[in-house]
Amino acid sequence: MMATDGNTVAGLLRDIFGQEMTFVYGTCIHCGSRSQIGRTMVFRGLGTVLVCPTCEGRLMVIVDRAGVACVDAEGLANLEMQRPRPRLLAKI
Repeated sequence: MMATDGNTVAGLLRDIFGQEMTFVYGTCIHCGSRSQIGRTMVFRGLGTVLVCPTCEGRLMVIVDRAGVACVDAEGLANLEMQRPRPRLLAKI
């Protein structure tokens, strides 16, 4: 099976997390390395598997079950995501 980089699943991750995820940093629970999600290796088959670029440990598995995205991020110690800024409503 051929791997691609994390940028190939940018749209899928945006649909799930609601923001750009390829620049988000995550820490691998297996080796402790910290890297951007866009630098992970991605394998696609029945699901999508994101793998650590340093140790090749499994970081995240995404499977679609009847239109519901099931995400297992057990291989990530953390994800360093920016909180969305509140939208300001214009006064009328």
